[in-house]
Amino acid sequence: MMAKDTRHEKSGKSTRELLIEAGMDLLTSKGYSGAITREIASKADVTEHTLYRHFSSKDDLLAQGIIELTQRPLSLPTEPTGDLEHDLILLAKSVTESIGTDIDRILSILPELNRYPALMTEDVQKNIQQFNDKFENLFSHYQQTGHLVKISIEQMTAAFVGPMLMSFIFPKVINTPREFNCECHVKHFLSGYIS
Repeated sequence: MMAKDTRHEKSGKSTRELLIEAGMDLLTSKGYSGAITREIASKADVTEHTLYRHFSSKDDLLAQGIIELTQRPLSLPTEPTGDLEHDLILLAKSVTESIGTDIDRILSILPELNRYPALMTEDVQKNIQQFNDKFENLFSHYQQTGHLVKISIEQMTAAFVGPMLMSFIFPKVINTPREFNCECHVKHFLSGYIS
């Protein structure tokens, strides 16, 4: 038992954090069915009993991990500064950094959210909506000030975010890494949506 305490001290992470990390790793690599509590506990170097002292169920543990994953992009800079191009470049860079770090995990977990609705908690839904709202609020502001054309905000958000997501997904399919040029993306985006 001493080795377990030492590992936790060395990692600087709490038992709860280690359990969430282990659960998310297994959810990503083995899917929901393969992420069994015994293996999650073992990967976190604790007992299964300890897991259940921190979480009421596997669903609770995995949902907490997904909540944390969906909270990360909520710190995106979306307050308008008055410089549309600068704001969009900053936003694109933040999105690509935030999503790029977790893309493998995101791509693995998305199908699990559809298969296991218990993982799509109200908090996860709220985080996803807040992520979407950040784009909508920024685009709406610049539409109201006359900088962007007045079209559907959903369409504009999809046109802005879609290429960034594809820049992560497509290289996975063809196994060829590619850099995403945020400045170039924003210039092309603005060429179609600037007022």
